[in-house]
Amino acid sequence: MRSRRWSVPPACSRPHRPPDAVRLFVAINLSEEERLRLHTAAAPLRVVSAPVRWTRPEAVHLTLKFLDEVPEARLPDLQRALQRAATATAPFGLEIGGVGAFPNFRRARVYWVGAELSDPLLLLHTSVEQAFRAVGFPTEARPFHPHLTLGRVKAPVSRSMADLLAAAAERVSYRATVPVDTVELMRSFPGSNGARYEPLARCDLGD
Repeated sequence: MRSRRWSVPPACSRPHRPPDAVRLFVAINLSEEERLRLHTAAAPLRVVSAPVRWTRPEAVHLTLKFLDEVPEARLPDLQRALQRAATATAPFGLEIGGVGAFPNFRRARVYWVGAELSDPLLLLHTSVEQAFRAVGFPTEARPFHPHLTLGRVKAPVSRSMADLLAAAAERVSYRATVPVDTVELMRSFPGSNGARYEPLARCDLGD
């Protein structure tokens, strides 16, 4: 079968060409240095012997929109949508800090560090929703709770273990204001040891 070609909007860079169908999401990524700083700060959580799959530092990100499996033929549309969303928001600083759990520590499924829902972040999220709705992706019905996932629970956690994790969360000393000047279209590679992620397109904010 002859391979298909797809173009990249001028404000986006393309690390490599994906295969015919990919699992995608839109995200804000931190610098490698900041990811390592967060990983180090979250060490008190990992010391607790709990059935949690902790996120590798290189996989930490803030998801703006999950797109699920998408055929390769849709990628030009998605990159143009990403560019439209990016141009609607100027670069800004993202405030990160505070460890929490969904839905709570006693019944946790996910442990996370939070991000402030500032006006620029809300504008970027809204712009992403609008741009991708225009190319056929429904608007997310759930409220936007910006966060970076630290770990996912693999098996039920006892009440005593949950209390230990809640206490450990209070010992995580991490606060940062990180620059956000790009937004990325990411591919997810699910695996038994946690997902691996790769950028397919990167667009500059306000460009």
